[in-house]
Amino acid sequence: SYGGIEHKELNKRVKVSSCVSLGGSCIDRINSILKNADQFIVSFMYRFNSPTLIRTLADKRLDPIPVPVVVFLDYNQTYESSSEGSHYPHYVRRLIESVPTSLVKLKGRSFHQKIIISKETGKE
Repeated sequence: SYGGIEHKELNKRVKVSSCVSLGGSCIDRINSILKNADQFIVSFMYRFNSPTLIRTLADKRLDPIPVPVVVFLDYNQTYESSSEGSHYPHYVRRLIESVPTSLVKLKGRSFHQKIIISKETGKE
């Protein structure tokens, strides 16, 4: 996995991190970032099939001081690419029931981005 970089030319306090795979270590890193977010969370996902991340997003909305959360999810992946017998529709249903989720359709094409933007007090 990639540790991220600071974009000093843009803003000395902005940190961009990435993971090559959404395997266990990336899920753990993302989950830690989400748990620390206390200002907002915005997610753009091709597929969202991590029960851990779905649970964390739902918990953030139930915090004593709720954190605004919104998820943008690929429509094609959700309704047109899920095979019968797949557990993916179950994950999507749990996500939609837990946090505000918008299904995005880009002229019949899928988007493959997996981006989460979050804000923690005192950090950018």
